[in-house]
Amino acid sequence: METKKDNHVAYSSSLDGFFCPKAIAVIGASEKHGSVGRTLLWNLIKSPFGGTVFPVNPNRKSVLGIRSYEGISAIDEKIDLAIIVTKAPVVPEVMKECAGVGLKNVIIMSAFREESADSLTAEDEVFKIAEKHRIRIIGPYSLGVMIPKTGLNATVTSDCALSGTVGLISQSGTMCSAILDWSYKSHVGFSAFISVGKMRDVDWGDLIYFLGDDPDTKSIILYMETVGNPRSFLSAAKEVAYNKPIIVIKGRKSEKEALPADSYIGSLICSDDILDAAFDRSGVLRVNSITDLFSMAEILEKQPLPKGRNLAIITNAGGPGDLATNALTEEGGRLAGLSGDTVEKLNEFLPAHWSHGNPIVGLGDDLSGIYAKTIQVVATDPAVHGILAVLTPRPTVDSTKVAETVTELSADLKIPLIASWMGGEAYSRGDGVFAKGGIPSFPFPEISTRIFSYMWKYQENLNSLYETPKLMDESEFSGNSKAEQILFDISERAGAEKRTALMEVESRKILKICGIPLLPSLNATSEENAVNRATEIGYPVAIKPLWTVDHPSNAGGVRLNLMDENEVRQVYAEIRKEVSKQLGSDAFSGVSIQAMVKHAGYELMIGTYVDPQFGPVLFFGTGGTLLRTFQDIAFGLPPLNTNLAHKMIEKTRIHKALEGTGPDKAVNLVEIEKILVRLGQFAIEQPWIKEIYIDPLFVDPTGIYALNARVVVFGEGTKSKIKPAIRPYPFEYVKRIKLKNGSDIVFRPIKPEDEPLMVGFHRQLSEQSVYNRYFSYMHVDSRIDHNRLSRTCFADYERNMILVVETKDSEKNIVGVARLIRIGGSNDAEFAIMIADKFHRLGMGAALLSHLIEIGRNEEMENIIGYLLEENTSMIRLCESIGFTIRSPMYTQLLEAIYKLNP
Repeated sequence: METKKDNHVAYSSSLDGFFCPKAIAVIGASEKHGSVGRTLLWNLIKSPFGGTVFPVNPNRKSVLGIRSYEGISAIDEKIDLAIIVTKAPVVPEVMKECAGVGLKNVIIMSAFREESADSLTAEDEVFKIAEKHRIRIIGPYSLGVMIPKTGLNATVTSDCALSGTVGLISQSGTMCSAILDWSYKSHVGFSAFISVGKMRDVDWGDLIYFLGDDPDTKSIILYMETVGNPRSFLSAAKEVAYNKPIIVIKGRKSEKEALPADSYIGSLICSDDILDAAFDRSGVLRVNSITDLFSMAEILEKQPLPKGRNLAIITNAGGPGDLATNALTEEGGRLAGLSGDTVEKLNEFLPAHWSHGNPIVGLGDDLSGIYAKTIQVVATDPAVHGILAVLTPRPTVDSTKVAETVTELSADLKIPLIASWMGGEAYSRGDGVFAKGGIPSFPFPEISTRIFSYMWKYQENLNSLYETPKLMDESEFSGNSKAEQILFDISERAGAEKRTALMEVESRKILKICGIPLLPSLNATSEENAVNRATEIGYPVAIKPLWTVDHPSNAGGVRLNLMDENEVRQVYAEIRKEVSKQLGSDAFSGVSIQAMVKHAGYELMIGTYVDPQFGPVLFFGTGGTLLRTFQDIAFGLPPLNTNLAHKMIEKTRIHKALEGTGPDKAVNLVEIEKILVRLGQFAIEQPWIKEIYIDPLFVDPTGIYALNARVVVFGEGTKSKIKPAIRPYPFEYVKRIKLKNGSDIVFRPIKPEDEPLMVGFHRQLSEQSVYNRYFSYMHVDSRIDHNRLSRTCFADYERNMILVVETKDSEKNIVGVARLIRIGGSNDAEFAIMIADKFHRLGMGAALLSHLIEIGRNEEMENIIGYLLEENTSMIRLCESIGFTIRSPMYTQLLEAIYKLNP
């Protein structure tokens, strides 16, 4: 069974009433000049949207010449949308009346004063009513919504926006007004214009899904103040961003607004760093200005994305080329190296004095045809991923004519082309030509390179969404299953002793479970004991305080290269004195002694931290004494795969050194990637852990060792209540069953690395099985296309629970697939099942469908719905035997199977 929204099923979203209402009630409509009630009502009247407006005001018989109603219950017609503009204390009673008439969509423009306890109580009551009666709310503090194409202007702005293809969602009403004013002058049009206000119910995720399904929306832009529900946002963004650009602008926080320093690593983390990691993980592009916001929305619609970060710069002057190069490299971009073949082709028509490299400078005096010809040649070089054409004004150059010749060839280019026609008049004339040809144009080259950087970063983020990962053996995670009881015991012991920081021996157990190699270490609790331990290990040694302090360097320091007994005695006494001075005499519990690493290498920092909004966060970067100097830290949201771990490492400056430079050999990056993956999985599975901080993690070409670590638990057996922002693999839905023929099979959620097995599954299906599933004869090449299968295998378990059926033979094979997809804007889900032909009639279908029902209950869904061909009688009988109701809906030629989970 396939449920294709465009072809077969007319979904009804719970948000439809907001954006295509036929009857709107304005509760609090007024004739008072300047009031919200009058402005809103007037906007709805003067901009026909194909529906009816009903003013509600118990104190007036009419408002603006339209009959007024005492309450919404007095209106005879069915109301699709109520917009509440009354004073805040009245809103709860209004909501009760809306619930009484079965209304499902409400926009609240009213403001609940946060400094007033009574006002906040009223706000809470409103949302309790909404939750009980399943009413969806945009707001409070919403400015309203616009759908320019239909004429709907349910806002308090002066005029309706121009119609276009950009969907705007904003938390700030004032920014909505400012953007709207700007859009008129810039001729930018919108498919939707949505002010979400405080966003207590309808959130980013709901609206991104809605605009993702809207055929009139080509790109989605967000003005964000808070993320709200991270899992909802990231789930929706990841799914929609692959087909429609999602571009966000959010003010960056200063260092003073960094996360509270309640831990050692917390003092190094800014919430913006984690937010950037979240955007990267979901394919969202973050920009830093309103101009860039709309520029990128237009560019991503009209220009191809670059396949990499290599830019070729073509210019008639060296200065702008240098500026562009500097700006490019600062953003992480690269100058493309021109191939010998490209240079030879350019030699055929460029003057002898041209630069013979990139930037391409020295094009001669007659530029009318040279620019276009140069672009044409350079664009065929496989090492070039984008082109920036820069023109400085000269008396002998007709800048408009040059722009026209460049524009004529742009349609045939397979890589992005960006122009920078410098100079006031020259720029304005060229900009008009480029605008008609769909070529982005900017007055200065550094702006153009910034735009190119946005493009390649966006492309890299999209690629990482559905990139098949390298496999990690399941044995890599074998220690995690043993951790539950160990961690519980450690957490209980720490709680009983009124501490949250683990002792060294406890922390070493945790690192061992995570598969992180440890340098041998011995503890000493007296000066004599320290000498004996150092002698046992062998000189030279390193000594540091036992891990009862935030970080050894904070109290007594880490002392290195101690060569004999006298130095050990002296250092022991100094550390005891310093710890006692800083933390009190009871804080000193001894020292840890380790052998000195005898190889040259790198000190890294790696670990996990529970963010108050996003849950577990991974960090990696330069450690040791250079940590605070360079602040070279990258962040990632677990769970990771090896590809994502590699990209996280690539974001750091130390990455190049780790790859090996000159005579220095590379370290084992693959093993570092595996450590990140295991650590991330561990942080998700063990919610007792608040922080794991390993610094330094020493690496060299011969190995990896944790030299120091700090592990913090929440204490007293307490677990973190913050869910991971990205839903981890749902092991709870793995199920083993035996078929009628005695075969053992496993139902399990799909994994990204299942793509090769899914190819094999599709190759064994008959045409009839394919037709029953997709309602058409879909060729196998289309079904196993990488882009299609990778998106299936990278299932977002929050929204799309895909199960595979795996045989337990010597060689693993997938022989069945089932899915349960949440229907946007509702609490229902659609199911689909497909089974390899040779496994028909063995009880697999019934077992799979029963398992989907069990999952639906666990996920608190209301209904499970499927669509069947009338001739698919075996599936119809199966559904009926399990308890599905079969009916023929009016809006499709298919049969609809419905199972009510809460009848």
